[in-house]
Amino acid sequence: MWILTHGLAPSLVGFSCLPQISADCWRDIAGVSGLHCASYIHHLPTGSQEYPLKIQDNCVVSIHYTLTDEEGAVIDSSSGGEPLNYLAGAGNIIPGLERELAGCVVGDTKQVTVQPEDGYGEYQPELVQTLPSDMFTGIEKVEVGMEFQAQGPSGEVQYVVVKDVADDGITIDGNHALAGKVLNFDVSVEAIREATPEELDHGHVH
Repeated sequence: MWILTHGLAPSLVGFSCLPQISADCWRDIAGVSGLHCASYIHHLPTGSQEYPLKIQDNCVVSIHYTLTDEEGAVIDSSSGGEPLNYLAGAGNIIPGLERELAGCVVGDTKQVTVQPEDGYGEYQPELVQTLPSDMFTGIEKVEVGMEFQAQGPSGEVQYVVVKDVADDGITIDGNHALAGKVLNFDVSVEAIREATPEELDHGHVH
């Protein structure tokens, strides 16, 4: 049985984002430990050569993106707005995109194709159900496109959208709107920085 609630809202940080430092680095900087060597390289004086941060776990990444479907129709885009910020390694974005962006640096652009299994999953027909209208008691008018938070039989939270409203019941769909779709991303990396301890603790960007 579904329990419906109206309204959908659709440690050590220090050097985790630094590029790999070669063994020669440890040998060449006499008397400096590995950790201090990394610090030394990352904080070179202004005007000195710097090593760019790469996208890896525990970095905060800012990207601009355009998402299109297999026919080339634009589904979503950050163009003209604020970039998308995410905490790498925290599951903030779909795994297929996050995996392909790993190792990129600021200024990189990349085209990424994500299959359903690495995006929003395959479409599951069993997540489409028709429920009695009295389960929506208290809602003045249920309309197609309305979104709800539902609690499934095992207590898991799931988001559903109304697909049809009829006299004999209301049909809801628990699939993500992009489930079963091949997704094409055009991405540009705008910024990378080390995450704060609070961001790592909370699992998202502040």
